[in-house]
Amino acid sequence: MLSTPQKQAVEITEQPLLIVAGPGSGKTFTLTERIVHILVEKQVLPENIFISTFTEKAAKELLTRISNKILEHGLKINVNDFYIGTLHSIFLELIDEHLEYSVFKRSYSILDDFDQKYYVYRHIYGIFKKIPELAEFIKPKDNWARTEVLIALFNKFTEENIDTALLAVSNDEELRVYAKAYDYYYHLMIEENCIDFALIEKEFYRLITEHPEVIEMIQNKIEYFMIDEYQDTNTLQEMILLKLASKSKKMCVVGDDDQSLYRFRGATVRNILEFSNKFDDCKVVKLETNYRSHEKIIDFYNDYIKSKTWTQDGVSYRHDKTIQPPKDKEFVKYPSVLKLMVEEEEAWNQGVLEFIQYLQATNTLADLNQITFLANSVKGDRIKNLIGFLEENQIPVFSPRSDFYFQRDEIKLIIGFLLIIFKRFIDSYQRGDIYETDTIKDYYIKKCLLTAQSYIKNNPDPELLLFIRTQAKIYTQIDKGQTTDDSITSLIYKLIQFEPFANFLTNSSLATRNLSMFIDLTVKFEGYYYVSVLSESKLDSVLKNYFSVFLHYLYQGGISEYEDGEVLAPSGAISFMTIHQSKGMEFPVTIVTGLHNKPRSQHKELDDKLLPFMAKKEFEPYEMIADFDFTRLYYTAFSRAQNLLLLSDMIRPTGSWPIPSKALASTLLKIPSWKKETLKDVKLELESVKKAKINHQYSFTSDIALYENCPLQYKFYRELEFTPARSGTIIFGTLVHQTIEDIHTDTFKNNFKPIPEWRIEEWLNTNYNLLALKENAYLDKGALKAALRHVMNYYKRNQTKFKDIVAAEVDISVLRKDYILKGVIDLIQGQDDTVEIVDFKATKKPKDLKKGRLELYQRQLEVYAHIVEEKYGKTVSKMHLYYTGETEGDPKISYIKNSSSIEKTLASFDKVVDKIENKDYTLSARPLDLCKECDFKHYCTRTKPEEKCKSSIF
Repeated sequence: MLSTPQKQAVEITEQPLLIVAGPGSGKTFTLTERIVHILVEKQVLPENIFISTFTEKAAKELLTRISNKILEHGLKINVNDFYIGTLHSIFLELIDEHLEYSVFKRSYSILDDFDQKYYVYRHIYGIFKKIPELAEFIKPKDNWARTEVLIALFNKFTEENIDTALLAVSNDEELRVYAKAYDYYYHLMIEENCIDFALIEKEFYRLITEHPEVIEMIQNKIEYFMIDEYQDTNTLQEMILLKLASKSKKMCVVGDDDQSLYRFRGATVRNILEFSNKFDDCKVVKLETNYRSHEKIIDFYNDYIKSKTWTQDGVSYRHDKTIQPPKDKEFVKYPSVLKLMVEEEEAWNQGVLEFIQYLQATNTLADLNQITFLANSVKGDRIKNLIGFLEENQIPVFSPRSDFYFQRDEIKLIIGFLLIIFKRFIDSYQRGDIYETDTIKDYYIKKCLLTAQSYIKNNPDPELLLFIRTQAKIYTQIDKGQTTDDSITSLIYKLIQFEPFANFLTNSSLATRNLSMFIDLTVKFEGYYYVSVLSESKLDSVLKNYFSVFLHYLYQGGISEYEDGEVLAPSGAISFMTIHQSKGMEFPVTIVTGLHNKPRSQHKELDDKLLPFMAKKEFEPYEMIADFDFTRLYYTAFSRAQNLLLLSDMIRPTGSWPIPSKALASTLLKIPSWKKETLKDVKLELESVKKAKINHQYSFTSDIALYENCPLQYKFYRELEFTPARSGTIIFGTLVHQTIEDIHTDTFKNNFKPIPEWRIEEWLNTNYNLLALKENAYLDKGALKAALRHVMNYYKRNQTKFKDIVAAEVDISVLRKDYILKGVIDLIQGQDDTVEIVDFKATKKPKDLKKGRLELYQRQLEVYAHIVEEKYGKTVSKMHLYYTGETEGDPKISYIKNSSSIEKTLASFDKVVDKIENKDYTLSARPLDLCKECDFKHYCTRTKPEEKCKSSIF
């Protein structure tokens, strides 16, 4: 049932709308109902709707709710047609749709935060060599520190849409130098076909401002815009969104200025505070009822935020609102906001433990995951000491962002084994050929090597020992000019066939996820340094870069452990997380610590210099910004609590960082202290931690076919996200596919004119160069010639039929009760109301047509045909598998569409998905034809998983 304000938010669709949504006010529910209202009542197609969320998890949850509503209403809708996701992902999708206008080419690499930092680090020497005067203004001499400074600078220039051409002619030498550095970085990214998150926004903005036809096409298609968490958008994002919605003006933004947390990443609360002023007829709806928290918790954080000054000279820097509990709800009376403050660290640790044990002893807790610690950072010594103390006292903790990754036994062990194999690296270090670092001395030698040596001594395994000795001999005595068959990654895959790693793979523990991450990082390293196999000529350089640079950088900077983005708090453990991380979440018992923190300005001298060149001038009063941001941060923390809020820390009344800080001291004075007697007469009933309700998307090829071919490959590559060591086979198929797509595109564009062979070859070579750059995978000359033959054979055989093409590369989806089935139709062709569909296979037509695999392909095509008939209103007469490598006979295997079997086909996919969702990876027999190219063939050969499956070990 919608409340009155929620109903208003749902029904106001044809004009600009600001929804100010307080904590726990049913924002996602309201957004879902609004989208369904637009679909059902306004009869709008999903491709006309733009929906952005702050995280991909939020997008998945929202799409699940929408999908369930679509099924309820019996709508025939392809949910793949929605523009839904984070702003970055939607902008990227729109760039892809208009890639011919972009400075970036097909197969570009997307750099996440880590990739971007390491990319700049790898080019740091070139940047300072090209622009030597940078050293006058970037003071750190250490290249890692220089990288951090440049990254912050580059992202600021991009997100604030600063015109470096203007900086280049300014009177300030520092700005002129920075402009040179940014332009060098920007053109380097274009040259190497790499794009970082900030550049996604810059490039999309360039497309819609420099190419009127692009914005016209987008505006003619997308009519409704919904942007969640608008308080944390940046200047460039706002400029893009306002431009996109300038035609329809049907723009709805949702957010809470009181929870604006990301100024340090370029976000500005100004966007939500001034949104209603951007339009003449903007409506404002406030959602002020909190449906999740105890009334005393609501009173507490209301009092906290209203105790601050939010106005200056008659201007308010906050949307006025008062959050209230539901009027018809009765609450149990108890002190739901408490404090636990103790003078000594040991006493504080003990006090926290006693609080947790009290909740356990009184049966208040059903699961430890009902308790969550929030802090500004979880990497400090006091937090780590508390985590260690709790674990010593049998209180499991989940804190993936506390930099414990390199202290885990499985990581020390794998690095230790690699150091034994690559003994030449340690030998070089001991000879003084490698610069000494704490990482080598204190971590590699004292921890990793010792861990590996101790394991070998205490767990004698002749085969493991033989493997390590054999590999060590190979790389110690490698002949001049010799090339091996292995990379570092493939050696790791060989290592994990042995215990204890094999046990991790079998039982899928957190250690397995850490190993998966380590392999992924190693694959990245090999991509950064163009390592495909280890050769004598480059071996020492590769090892130096791997151990002394790459892993050293990761170890010093710290990396997070695996987090399941769909699990709020894992069962059986207390979670520790940052306040920023907790945004949008809720927890039955919330313990807020880090009460020493105080307002700190993020303003720098450079900000003053850049002010005249920024798209927007400063908004909030400079002297109030630090206090505003601090208040919003702790308001967000306090409002996560559902049943019980505990503020807890040490007491340290003096010093430069007193605890509590002056900014929080008065707030703490009003709160009663926790004692065992405090809740003695209360039957406290805690909410359970909500599980994310997500209908996962499964594709025919990457999921259904992979699982049916080998459940274990699915487990390792899809579920546990292991990265393959090599991808040559994959890029061959992609190369053929992309070049055929180029043929179809050119044929459409040029009215079916013949294409010269040299142009097709040029497309193929361009596609190959871009793919090789992205994947660090290469094809020999023979394979490249074979790919060209595939494409030319296809073109010559089908040239006269191109005029019958209806569509190519069509994204499709089928809504099932608990999941979404998706796929891509390679080609739809035909005349009038009858069409045929084609699925390309970049191989020769198999002589031995295996019934099981062909049946799977046939079922896939039947579903495709069913969707085409619904989407296009045309009859599908035939379905084809087209083998591009077939040179002698008919390249196609054809099927007649059988409409009567569609439900049976979908039911068979339901069974596969059910097994995947239940993590049933039972393997009745190994598919030996697939094992040859599988990274886990050594593990499977050694552990014989098909036998274990019969004993239900998997």
